[in-house]
Amino acid sequence: MDIWQIVVIVVLAALILVWVAVIAYNKGRVSGRLAAEQDLSGDEDTHSLFGDDAPVRPTERRLIEVLPEALIVTDRNGLVQYSSPGSVPFGLVSGDRLNSREVEDILTQAAADGGMREREVQLPVNRNS
Repeated sequence: MDIWQIVVIVVLAALILVWVAVIAYNKGRVSGRLAAEQDLSGDEDTHSLFGDDAPVRPTERRLIEVLPEALIVTDRNGLVQYSSPGSVPFGLVSGDRLNSREVEDILTQAAADGGMREREVQLPVNRNS
């Protein structure tokens, strides 16, 4: 057997090995994706409360806007992501920051342990806003 025949056989074997590896990788990705989708399909917490075909962001905003009281949504760093129109008279928000140290303390405690907090606070109401 000549050297060129050995090289051809080695190259063909390498190509077949690469082809098998690519097919195995793709099958693994597909089966992993299907398994993840099946795991999530049984979990009710992963579905939108507004339905699978509802645009979530506008629906969330409409839900927040009809709440009867003031609502301020922050990220875990305390930066304000949304404040409802009802929160304006309380003067708790300036730009993307909270103005009340007491409210910031409540938020810090809740973010630290993931728990809920309920506390009465006294806030001046600016009725001119």
